[in-house]
Amino acid sequence: MKIAKTAAALALAFVPACAAQAQDNGLSNVAVPETATGMSVMRHVLDLKAQAGTGVDADSASRIFGGRAAQEGAWPAQVSLHSTDGLDPRDPQKRGSSQFCGGSIIARQWILTAAHCVVNADESVMAPNAVAVRSGAVDLRGGDIRDVERVIEHEDNDPLSLDADIAL
Repeated sequence: MKIAKTAAALALAFVPACAAQAQDNGLSNVAVPETATGMSVMRHVLDLKAQAGTGVDADSASRIFGGRAAQEGAWPAQVSLHSTDGLDPRDPQKRGSSQFCGGSIIARQWILTAAHCVVNADESVMAPNAVAVRSGAVDLRGGDIRDVERVIEHEDNDPLSLDADIAL
């Protein structure tokens, strides 16, 4: 728990500025869009993906949200969070439809993410068996899928103001 509190304290220094910037730019609905009232971020993202179908084909995509495709190994600390509901680790083609958020490796067995990614609409924390972590590749079809042992929301997380919007 000492690592968790230390990591949370370090990351917290960056959260208020981001939250204030989002609110100042009229983007306060970034965490949970208005249309997703009463939904978790995971459910909202997965529903949008289901409505859109398969989305962008990873083999032909040359730009990602105005950026460029990452080179393999360029972001070794970046991970993706996946809903375990329907995730089949043996079928890499289905990983894109289960991915709902991202995170960063901050220590050997700790992932830092946004609290709004792992807190349900009723403000309860997701069960560890509801989420899996994928690491080791820039393509969702690659990498390793790992189970989550515990989900820890920052004790001061405020979903309305986005203050302390971090979790481990």
